[in-house]
Amino acid sequence: MSRFHSYINTSIQLLTDYSGKQPFQFHLKTYFGANKKYGSKDRKQIASICYQWFRVSHVFDGTMSPDHLAKAVFLCSPASNAILADIAPELNERAAYPIVKKMESLGKSNDKIFPFSDLLSKKIDAQALALSYLQQPDLFLRARPGKASEVNRKLKAAEIKFEEKPGDSFALPNGTKLEDIIKLNKDAVIQDMNSQKVLDQLPGLISADKSIQVWDCCAASGGKSILVFDKLKGKIKLTVSDIRKSILFNCLERLQQAGIPVQQQFAADLTAATPLPISADFDLVICDAPCSGSGTWSRNPEQLCYFDPGTVAAFSALQKSIVENAAQYLKPGGILVYITCSLFEKENEALLESIDVVAKMEFISSEYLTGYAENSDSMFVSYFRKK
Repeated sequence: MSRFHSYINTSIQLLTDYSGKQPFQFHLKTYFGANKKYGSKDRKQIASICYQWFRVSHVFDGTMSPDHLAKAVFLCSPASNAILADIAPELNERAAYPIVKKMESLGKSNDKIFPFSDLLSKKIDAQALALSYLQQPDLFLRARPGKASEVNRKLKAAEIKFEEKPGDSFALPNGTKLEDIIKLNKDAVIQDMNSQKVLDQLPGLISADKSIQVWDCCAASGGKSILVFDKLKGKIKLTVSDIRKSILFNCLERLQQAGIPVQQQFAADLTAATPLPISADFDLVICDAPCSGSGTWSRNPEQLCYFDPGTVAAFSALQKSIVENAAQYLKPGGILVYITCSLFEKENEALLESIDVVAKMEFISSEYLTGYAENSDSMFVSYFRKK
């Protein structure tokens, strides 16, 4: 048996033992930690096969076999390669074909890649989205204010391939190691290209003549907090919260690295209508709500593989509660920014039309920032002003 056939068998074992309840990278780490015989190249190849399976598992109705994994590699490979040459030479000859032709050669339909198109917003190109799931998006950097030239210089000095994007942004090959090249969070932040754009309207809606009160109510890793600090030139008094103290701890550590002071921080479940340790005097509330994440599944394809359509209704109810509770703490004239990385209508347009808080808010705008043509994630963002 060749090592490539061994990779397929190991991948099947890994995938069979995986429940989908945690990010697959943790499952890989546990497995390889217990099986030291695999070198770095072996681990990389096996992981790649597994992720390729996640990307197209619905095409094969989730039925795993050596033949189906070989075809998954074929569908996700842009060119001929050593593993296909060994395990499926007849597929390797067609590896550079356009994906539509590849699908036809297997007697399959592109529609099978993403079988949830009925849930999508009508503004989303379902076909383009499905095809985008077959490849890993780029890694994006956003240079902090005044740091773009320095980041450019350091990337060139390290001989890292990159492409400059608008807004002091840089696209790099996924998996690029940057820790020893730039000062992460101080020189630049790792942030998807469309995630960098969600607050672009703020400078035109809020005056930065004086410091304003900002609450990042679902702060997670703090990316939006750093973004709003930079967008408003540091003229903010920042409050951050999230549901778990462990998440908040990591967020505060990152904000400290970024040199951003935090006025107040607390852990709270915003789905519960309980009093919070803050006053209703915020000029800006950023609500980057928990969601299905369908706009990021090309980056995390295991979520595409294990997605349960029934969770959309649960996310919608959760998002409604969070928005309504958070909006109470806006002062009159204050801005609410609602953000998801979902492309499902019930989590975005339908949700915003249904929430009671809309009666007290003036709708400003909403848009999808689609990344399927730019090798990036997709986002939804909507702006409201409190009457």
